[in-house]
Amino acid sequence: MKLLETIEKKGNINYPAFLRYFIKAFIFPFFFFYFQTFINAQFLTVSGKVFDAANQKILAYTNIQLKNSNIGTISDKNGKFYLKIPQKYSKNIIQFSFIGYKTKSLTIKQIKKNTNIYLKPEDKQIGEIIIMPDSALLTLLSKAYKKIPENYPAKPTKIRGFYREYIKIPQKNYLYFAEAVIETYKTSYKNSSANGQVRIIKSLVNEFPDISSLYSRFYGGVFDADAGDIVKRRYAFINPKYFKNYHYTLYKTTKYQGKDVYVINFDTKNDSLKGTRKGKFYIAKNSLAYIGFEYESTSRGLKSYNKENIGIKAVKYINKVRYDFYKNKWHYKYSRSKRLFYENKNLYEIVSEYISNQIFTDTVKAIPFKDRINYGDIFSEKAKNYVSDNYWQEYNILKKDSALKKQLIQLYDTTKSKEVLNRKTKYVKNNKLKKILSQFNFIYGASFYPFNTEQANYSINYNNLIEFSESLNKINYNIALLFQFNYQLNYRWEYTFAINSSFGNNLKTESYETGAAYNILLNKKTNPLILKLGLLYAYNKFIRYFSTYQNSKEFEFGNKTIDANQLKFGIGNSSHNIKAMISLEYKLEKRTWLFFGGGYFFPVKQNEKLFLEEDSGNVFTRKNANIPLNSPLLKVGYNGKQTTKSYVDFNNYSINLGLLIKF
Repeated sequence: MKLLETIEKKGNINYPAFLRYFIKAFIFPFFFFYFQTFINAQFLTVSGKVFDAANQKILAYTNIQLKNSNIGTISDKNGKFYLKIPQKYSKNIIQFSFIGYKTKSLTIKQIKKNTNIYLKPEDKQIGEIIIMPDSALLTLLSKAYKKIPENYPAKPTKIRGFYREYIKIPQKNYLYFAEAVIETYKTSYKNSSANGQVRIIKSLVNEFPDISSLYSRFYGGVFDADAGDIVKRRYAFINPKYFKNYHYTLYKTTKYQGKDVYVINFDTKNDSLKGTRKGKFYIAKNSLAYIGFEYESTSRGLKSYNKENIGIKAVKYINKVRYDFYKNKWHYKYSRSKRLFYENKNLYEIVSEYISNQIFTDTVKAIPFKDRINYGDIFSEKAKNYVSDNYWQEYNILKKDSALKKQLIQLYDTTKSKEVLNRKTKYVKNNKLKKILSQFNFIYGASFYPFNTEQANYSINYNNLIEFSESLNKINYNIALLFQFNYQLNYRWEYTFAINSSFGNNLKTESYETGAAYNILLNKKTNPLILKLGLLYAYNKFIRYFSTYQNSKEFEFGNKTIDANQLKFGIGNSSHNIKAMISLEYKLEKRTWLFFGGGYFFPVKQNEKLFLEEDSGNVFTRKNANIPLNSPLLKVGYNGKQTTKSYVDFNNYSINLGLLIKF
């Protein structure tokens, strides 16, 4: 007990052995029990099961909401629900709603008295609308699409929810499950491309012995309330630009929370159209708001998915999404995706579920940059090891099914623990390597270098062995390819190394830069905008080339023996510099950022040189050399006057533009 030892040291108390045992065995458990009781006392718990009143079938994924609050849950695939309610809401009504059924309102006492909840069907067929022409239906769907900014939050919102993902062998054991209470910052629905932010509040994971058969891991699931928001992301099958890829049918109308709802079927006519999904969605009749989706991938959609996920072959992909009405707007409520895939000829099932428990619409602030999880992080490797269901305390979660509970009991039974610990998985986490790789990012782009280089006549005489003259054209700038690697030491500081190399024939630019940069987060509300200030060492080389020189004899140049038939000469300079850098990085999507910046070079030492490169022979053995322009063996003329300057005048600044990719 570290706490007990700390108390003893600070107070210089020497407890007898029996007293130490008494404190450890009774006092600490008492305080722990008291704390748990105190936490539980702040919440009321209701649970039960939801059924169809007409045929007694279970109603999976029923929406359960505490009236006049932002607290709610949903029933699981077996119709069971479990809801923790703060004591202050003890007299509130709980509403049960399901598309096609009458909403039912009950008190907490009524639910505790009878835990079986029955909802009455409320479908309403309307044949006169079923015969609506296709053009009229498409007009209706176009109107619904245009009304998205009106029906959904126009300002940022924050959702606190529960997320679960697991992989299992169909009809057999679970391989792993991971869960988390997460907070999602969602940008306005007016902007479909702005990415949200996710913070993990609490999490756990468990891997079972059979995980050894699986090599793959998955990422991005905890972003479901943002990336999986069909309305926010304007998925193709609701976007008028892609209506030609789908066939739509108005199937019927039904009811949800007292509102008339259109049920729209969509498909791709046996995959003859170019759509990637098929299924149905629900639109509120009066407001034309989307309130739910149920769809699966077509053959074309599965092919596209498999191209993006090398190593696995998906054979089925089913998805369900629901929205809930709160404060006059529709909000993301629930999603469940199920994928069946093959890996090494073995069939697996991966399921991810998300449910929002609380919605915040007032004074919403962005999640601090340092607290956000990255889209590419493998969540199951970040979560903590499973302890027990008591771990969640006051949070509302989705209950585990009986098969998963049974596996957990078996796994944590003492007779099984040794066997579990001795089994090895083929998938190696190697967290140290992944942590290092995740701290790297790469920039690919272009750099602009300005020059004051006039048209001039040059003459070159080297030791009376080489002699030529040539008129070179005026050059105002040069473009170089930029390759830059950054290593993120923490969310403030990073090390950087960059190479700039031009591809022109008249002027060659080379720059090698390394140093440190300091990051400042400017935009905390939507996509991050980072201001970067850096100080670097830079080695620059600028060479103005002459035409190819035909060589007939062997000679010594720059302490090297030159015997190639064709030579390429250039005049210019090399310099050592201190570079002050400033740039902006703006996040475009999951791992891609737009990079724009520039820098000013403070020369420390500069050398004017004549450069030589062999231009014939084996590309791997070609020599290059240089000598200073003030060498006694060299005579350089510039517009008829002898000089020791190259007149390749760099303006000491560069501008950079490119894309930053995070690993």
